[in-house]
Amino acid sequence: MRKLLSAIAVLAFAAAVSAGGWRAAAAQQGPAATGGKPPATSTIVPLKVKRPPGFRGEIQQELDDAEQKLAGILLPAVKSGRFDPPWIRDLAAAHGLPEERVRQLMRKLARQGEVFQVVRDLFYHREAIRELATIAALEARKNDGKLAAAPFRDVTALGRKRAIQVLEFFDRVGYTRFHRDLHVMRTDSRWLDLP
Repeated sequence: MRKLLSAIAVLAFAAAVSAGGWRAAAAQQGPAATGGKPPATSTIVPLKVKRPPGFRGEIQQELDDAEQKLAGILLPAVKSGRFDPPWIRDLAAAHGLPEERVRQLMRKLARQGEVFQVVRDLFYHREAIRELATIAALEARKNDGKLAAAPFRDVTALGRKRAIQVLEFFDRVGYTRFHRDLHVMRTDSRWLDLP
């Protein structure tokens, strides 16, 4: 019986605290928070966000000298792979580097627009992605703006799995959208305008 009474007391206390918190918030925000119509001159209270010391909201995207040198070695390898670029593990093994270092550099290059990450450890050079996007658009025009994986696979000479990965990448970035086993070209996409 005591356990039941103490549980009820705890629940009552939690309800009182949450109700008090709701009432305090409603008093600060005015009638809009209580479900009433906001006054004509309502103001929105900005949310204050605490940032870590030294954080200015910018992500460092410039490469240091060592990274530039390494990018000069890795980018040609990715570019020469064209539609079948090397995986991160293969790049790391070929150049005697730790996989994580290569992965971090490729992510930086992706933020700069030099490469695109199609799946976790697979990056395509921007020229290869642009070429694949053009091929996808041409194939979709033949089928009323819709593209299936099999014709895309046949034209690009990719395997089935890789063709699907590329098409899913295009879905994620907004070049196409997936609808009933087809990838529909988006008319509002600017992917062919890439530099």
